[in-house]
Amino acid sequence: MLWPGTLVGAGAGFFIASIPGAMLGALLGQALDRRLQLHSWAQLRERLGGRPALRNDELLFVLLGRLAKSGGRVVDKHIEQARQEMRQLDMSGPAQQRAIAAFNRGKSQNDSLRGYLRRLKAQPHAAEGVLRAGWRMILADGR
Repeated sequence: MLWPGTLVGAGAGFFIASIPGAMLGALLGQALDRRLQLHSWAQLRERLGGRPALRNDELLFVLLGRLAKSGGRVVDKHIEQARQEMRQLDMSGPAQQRAIAAFNRGKSQNDSLRGYLRRLKAQPHAAEGVLRAGWRMILADGR
């Protein structure tokens, strides 16, 4: 677990007043982390108005988009498989729109997903579902 406010506070405090400042900054940063319930840089970025952190279903479709694009080109079978995954998850209209946006985001391959995948490691059933969906996407084009 990482507390971004604590690290930022300690760094700013050290810059301003050396070791005593770092200690005071870390203490204030820790209080801020606990108050805002921040546990990662992604949560801090989301709170500051940056790109929102991915939810588990969005993470699935970002990964599926990456897998579809990994062959060089996304074909209709990949898109149909993504739609099949949406139906299997019984997604509502807004959830489908988020999934489509996440799939397109995955095709661009600009995001770092390591933190999200580490979080997924602590959820074995969700991780198994993501792996199964990934295999279905890989096998979708029949190559």
